[in-house]
Amino acid sequence: MITALLQGLSLFAVVLFIGYVGTIVVPYLRQQPDVPGDPAAFEWHILIPARDEEVVIASTITRMLRDFPTTHVWVIDDDSEDRTARIVQALATDPRVHLVQRRRPHARTGKGDALNAAYTALRRWLPLTRTRPA
Repeated sequence: MITALLQGLSLFAVVLFIGYVGTIVVPYLRQQPDVPGDPAAFEWHILIPARDEEVVIASTITRMLRDFPTTHVWVIDDDSEDRTARIVQALATDPRVHLVQRRRPHARTGKGDALNAAYTALRRWLPLTRTRPA
């Protein structure tokens, strides 16, 4: 009697497992391939927090503009004590380069705050006719 009960439970477990696998495999096999996205359909913005980065900021911006020719580069100068802001301003003759300057006491409070400042500047910069991020 116990053997019959164990066999019944085993059969139930096997059926349950096969049903579980079926609920995973069947939708996977029915899935249609997604249509690839078109990156050209979007306007891309790259946010670069920077503090005392005069040694590398020019090459970073130049490379971004070269490798991603349609993107906008936003550099957030977090109250640098070197020439970071002046270097970015010199490169901002290109309309794709933007400088967001933060000054103390609001600066140097963390990367998240710096990125939020850039996000706010980006929202102000976007024309009202464009779809704005939420």
